[in-house]
Amino acid sequence: MLALAAFALSVPLYFEPNQGQAPTQVRYLATTSQYSLYLSDTAITTNFPNGRSLRMNLPRSWPAGLGSLPGKTHCRVGGGALAR
Repeated sequence: MLALAAFALSVPLYFEPNQGQAPTQVRYLATTSQYSLYLSDTAITTNFPNGRSLRMNLPRSWPAGLGSLPGKTHCRVGGGALAR
């Protein structure tokens, strides 16, 4: 587990506001090839590709963005001819 924590800390994270790409209680999210990290008002949840997850409860927390980074991400939800 210590090796996993060291690896997780070495990967740069870029958080983005949740605009429908995660459950509604998630305020911000970051996605890497190894895991997804969700910030909500009450917890930090890390989801791994093998189906496991790690949740840390943070009662009465209020995550907030401090500013925008250069660049934009785009997500397409759903199928259809354009989703390739």
